[in-house]
Amino acid sequence: MGICVPDAASAFSKKQLSHFYQEMKEFGCSRFASLKVENGQLVGDLASTFEAESQDLLACFDAKERDLIPASWRPRSVGLRKLWAICV
Repeated sequence: MGICVPDAASAFSKKQLSHFYQEMKEFGCSRFASLKVENGQLVGDLASTFEAESQDLLACFDAKERDLIPASWRPRSVGLRKLWAICV
């Protein structure tokens, strides 16, 4: 599951995101990543995982410069690949 938070790429510290991720564990999620949009590219934990699909992913979330895309998933899912499949 992922969302696009407009103009929030620098709004949260790593500590704040970590707290958010701890809260998400109560909903059964155990894997987390956050991607930021900088200079039209994805930057963050798993940006290299989506290097080939980055422009499509940006379009899917309608993500713009300085946006934040936090994502989480359950351990038995196929991770962010599942998020990508839902998106397209």
